[in-house]
Amino acid sequence: MLRWWLVSILLLCLFALGLFVRGDPPPGFDRAVGEVVRTKVPGAFSGALEATSNALYPPWDYLFGLALALLAWRVRGWRSGLFVLLTMALVMLAVAGLKPAFGRLRPEASVVAGGERSDRSYVSGHVAWTAATLGAFAVATTRRRRTRLLALLGVGVLTLWTATSRIHLGRHYLSDAVGSVLLAAAVVLALYPSRASGADDGRSGSGVGSSSSADFGASGAVPRSVTGSASQPSSADAK
Repeated sequence: MLRWWLVSILLLCLFALGLFVRGDPPPGFDRAVGEVVRTKVPGAFSGALEATSNALYPPWDYLFGLALALLAWRVRGWRSGLFVLLTMALVMLAVAGLKPAFGRLRPEASVVAGGERSDRSYVSGHVAWTAATLGAFAVATTRRRRTRLLALLGVGVLTLWTATSRIHLGRHYLSDAVGSVLLAAAVVLALYPSRASGADDGRSGSGVGSSSSADFGASGAVPRSVTGSASQPSSADAK
C-alpha cells in the first residue's frame, strides 16, 4: 500500500510541475540554470556532453535498453530482464504522451537556422530513459543493500550528466529533467515486483533467510534429492 501512495505522490508532482512550467516565458530558475549550464561549462566537457546526447537518440537508446535487459536476464533470470524491458517501454510510451499533452516550448537556444521552437520540451526522453532503464537494471541485478545503494548512486550521477547535456545543448530546461526523474521513479516503483511474486525462474534460489532486500531470486544451484523424495533447500541457496 505504501508503494502505491509513493507512486501516486510522484505522479502528482510530475503533473503539478508540468502545469506550473508549461507557460512561456519559462520560470526564472529555468532561465538562470540554463544560462549558466550553456555558458559556464568548460569547453573540454562540451564534446562529451554532446556525444552523450547523440548516443541516446533512437534507435540507440532502445538497443542499449535491450542489451541491459538481456544482461539482467543472464545475471538474475528472465523476470529481471523483463522488468528492465517493461520499465524502458512504459517510460518511453509515457514520454511520447506527455510531450504533446503539456506542449511546452523548448528553450529559445534550441532554435537553429530560423526554425520554429518545438513544443515537445516537457519531459526529457533522454533523462527519463537514463533514470528509468539504468535504475531498473540497478535494482534488478543487485542483492545486498549497500551494493544497491552504490549502484543507484551511480545511476544518479549518470542521470545528472545526461540532464546537463540536454540543458547545455539548449534542448531542455532544468524542470524538464526533474519531471523526467519523477516519471522514471514512479514507473520503476510501480513495476518493481513484490515479495509475494515468489522466486525467479529455475536459476533462482529459495531466498529463505537472505539478507538481501532484492525481490528477484539469486542465482544458485538447484538442490538434488538423493533419495528421490522432495528436495530440501541447501545452505548454498540461503544467501
